[in-house]
Amino acid sequence: MADDADSRARYESALATEYFVLKGSSGATISESSSRSSLYMVSLSSSLIALGFVLNASEESFLSFAAASRSLGLHRANRRAVFFTMSTVIGALNAVVGGAIVVLVVTTLLAVPTSAAVIAGVVTALGLTGVAVGYQLVRFAPLFLPNQS
Repeated sequence: MADDADSRARYESALATEYFVLKGSSGATISESSSRSSLYMVSLSSSLIALGFVLNASEESFLSFAAASRSLGLHRANRRAVFFTMSTVIGALNAVVGGAIVVLVVTTLLAVPTSAAVIAGVVTALGLTGVAVGYQLVRFAPLFLPNQS
């Protein structure tokens, strides 16, 4: 009888441990999906705000900006994929918003032609993206072996 009680106690202990592991895994999965959904919503709203800024400047600016922004997708191709982290994605989104603000300021306050303002916005966005990628290069430099490209 003592053997049966001991076996049952071990079985219940193992069952409880498995239950808590599964609950922890479930919680981690829900947390990750919530984080990804939140990131998507923030990115989407930032893009829409940037498009709204540009639309207020002029319809021509809006069409040019909206057509350039569809190429923001990032692809993992090789070892350099470390640069396409969430930090770099956020930096790229911030760069697009910064470029849109430049277009807005240049067209409204400085009365520069729309085509020149769009060029200034694109150059600004590219520069800010370069800053974000440069920062990632500095942060990840200790992880690279000297013979890796």
